[in-house]
Parts: sequence; structure tokens; C-alpha cells
Amino acid sequence: MKGKMKIIGCGGAGISVVSQVGEKLKALGSGFSDINLDYIDTSKNNIATVPNGEKSFFKIDTKSHTKEEVAGSGGDRKTHALDIMDGVKEYLDNRKIKEAVTGDYYFVTFSGSGGSGNVIGLFLVQSLLKMNIPVTAVVIGDSTNGLFAMNTLDTIASLHGSVTKLDKALTVIYVNNEAYKSNGHSNAIKEANMSIFNSMSAMSLFLSGCNLDIDAQDMRNIIDQKNYNKLNIPAGLYALSAFSKDVVIPDGCKPTVARTLTTDVASPDINIEGLHHHKVGKILDENALSVYSEYAPVHLVTYANFFTMETARLKSYTDNMITDMNNIEINTIEGTSNSEIDEDTGMVF
Repeated sequence: MKGKMKIIGCGGAGISVVSQVGEKLKALGSGFSDINLDYIDTSKNNIATVPNGEKSFFKIDTKSHTKEEVAGSGGDRKTHALDIMDGVKEYLDNRKIKEAVTGDYYFVTFSGSGGSGNVIGLFLVQSLLKMNIPVTAVVIGDSTNGLFAMNTLDTIASLHGSVTKLDKALTVIYVNNEAYKSNGHSNAIKEANMSIFNSMSAMSLFLSGCNLDIDAQDMRNIIDQKNYNKLNIPAGLYALSAFSKDVVIPDGCKPTVARTLTTDVASPDINIEGLHHHKVGKILDENALSVYSEYAPVHLVTYANFFTMETARLKSYTDNMITDMNNIEINTIEGTSNSEIDEDTGMVF
């Protein structure tokens, strides 16, 4: 059965990434999954840059006449949180998302460093998990400045808190813009988007329904590892990455589940040990073979402890920043000895 990737862009960064990556995914052709793009935000400002984007756009509005319009959070994640939670419920009702549909896989995409977008994403992920709908969080972290790093840290902690409370194992496709900062801000965003595209295109290949020996249940099991009855997979966050030929995961991480697609009849070796489950399939579609032949075998791997290390790194950075901020002293600045200070305005005359 052909799978459908339902990719939801939340907030400004999520909308930008999904509009760019999503169109490239649609262009991959046969042998890949269907692609459905959707957008949700607290204002129309960001969707205006997406061609025909408003047709797939849902706007969250305030419920109180005493409040101003919900229009972004200026990097403050707490602003409008209750309105956003209600808005996410309305979005799910509007899109008639109530239960798992065989073949549908959700990819909730949002910035970890911003304001309203990641709050939308967090509530959406939590809601989909409660309905046992296969969902992967696609998170764009950023630690190029203090506030972004603090928000990214809090976003990861919120995701972890939500999934452990629900006793779920959430797969997360994660990039941090800081990894590409040496190439300049605009190039860093492009490279981060390309990293997301690489992971999502591989996922689209695996979800195509055109591969030998990899079926819908195999893919549900790697996306939500709690589906395994005989494996004791702890609740928490699991990084999900795609690899060509060799698997290279960060030191200290523990691989859990893998799926491999090859162009050959023989099952390829995988260069990691300790997997709880690994299944191999073969690419059959001619177009998919032409796209991925030079990259095969292609591996999807989930691994634990990545976010433990990432949050430790972010916490060290933010703790040092807070210490520096608390040590800032502003020296007194005075005018000439003949000047007078207006007590009401602070102006010096």
C-alpha cells in the first residue's frame, strides 16, 4: 500500500521549511510516497510567501475579545499558549483528524528556537500521539544566540516530558542551524533544509509501498517503537536519521531499530551492532532505482541518548550565558558638571 506523508509546517520556520522541502519531495516521482503539505500559524504573515499556500493554511485566533490578535510570540514561548492549544484542537477538527488511518504518516515540522511555532508543534505532536497516529517530529534547533538556545532546550525538554508522560517513543528528525553557521546565516538555513530533505526523501522512499519486504507495519514500528510487544523500548525521544551505505551515529548513542533498502537481491551488511530489530527490503520501482542507485544501500536508523547529549550541550551554553548576563554591570553616565537632570524623564539639560 502506498503511504502518504502528511507534512505540517508550524509557525514561520516550519512553513518555510515545509514549502521548500515539500515541493522537492513532490517532484521525486514514482517509487516514493504521496506528499500532502499543510500549514498552521497564528498569523498570515509567513504563509504569504508560499505560492497558493493559503489554500492549505489554518490560522489560530484568540478566543477572548479582551486579548489582542494572536500574531506571533516574539520568541516568547509562553505567550498565547492557551490560545494555541485551543487552536490546535480546532485544527484537528477542521482537518477531521480523529484516528489513525492506514498508510498516513504525519511529520510535524517546527523551529525549536522560536515562539509560537514550536508551541503549535508540541501540542500537535502530543495530540497525534494520544490518538495513536504515527507521527515524527521534525525539529530545527538553533544555538547561535542565547534566546534561541534557551528555547531549543525548553522545546526538547517539553517533547521529552510529553512523550514520557504518554509512555510513547517519539522519533525526531533534528538539525541545529549552529552546525552550519560557519557558512553564513542564509547558507546555514539552506544546508539545514537540505539535511531535512535528505532524511525526508529517504523516508518517502521507505513509505512508497513499492518495496519488497518492507510493509506499512514495518514502518509504523520504526516510527513508534512502542508497537513492539516483545521489545522493551523505553519511552522517550529517539533521533531518526537516514544513511547511505555506512551508518555513522554520534558516540554515546545507542541504535535501536533500523530499516534498509537495497538494489541487490542479497541482504547487505549493516555496520552497527546491538539493534533491537532490523529489516531489509529491495527497491523495485525503476524511477526510485534511478534516483537512489548510487546511494544504496539506504538505512533508516533510530537511536537513543542523542537528545540527552544535545540538551547537556545546550544547558552548558545557556548556563554560561545566564552567568554572564547576571554579571553585567552598567556604569553610571553623567553629563557635564553644569548639567541638570529632569527627574521625570531622565533627560539631561
